[in-house]
Amino acid sequence: MKRNKRYTIWSNDSYQLTYEEALEQYKEHQEANDLTDEVVPEKVWEYVYESLFNYGFEDELENLKSLNENTYGFLCIGDLGLWDGVKSAYKETFKIEDAISDCIPNMGTPEIYAFGQDLKITAYHHDGTNYFRIREWKADVSQAEMQKVRNANFEDSENKEELIRKHTKGLAPKLALLYGW
Repeated sequence: MKRNKRYTIWSNDSYQLTYEEALEQYKEHQEANDLTDEVVPEKVWEYVYESLFNYGFEDELENLKSLNENTYGFLCIGDLGLWDGVKSAYKETFKIEDAISDCIPNMGTPEIYAFGQDLKITAYHHDGTNYFRIREWKADVSQAEMQKVRNANFEDSENKEELIRKHTKGLAPKLALLYGW
């Protein structure tokens, strides 16, 4: 896995497809389900969007569940682009699917990807853009050290990044094994 390369895991951005690619997917769906609906662009794009969000997302969450094995939990750190400015957020969980699902509820165009050492999520919505990164707690981190990381996130501490790197680890090595990068 190259360090500064972006590896897209999932996106519901149907604009990444050409109409010909979308049409091919729609026709395959029709054949597989013995459907004879009239092929019109609106139906094609509706199918592609729904299949990307409803089925593709669930499939990727299922793939990513393997990251839950032998973990000490995940830390999700976010910058929320809201109507009244950017706000910091964080969440801790033992299940990667919970961290990801909580980052993208009802977002217009979310994308899950690996960049650098982190699993990242960018979610575009009507007020702005939310940016998240998900990291794993290291095995030897104490409760006091975890609290320092939490506090640094909300205090905009100068050593925030240093603390995050010291007490957590990126998911890129696990993702590289999972996806064969």
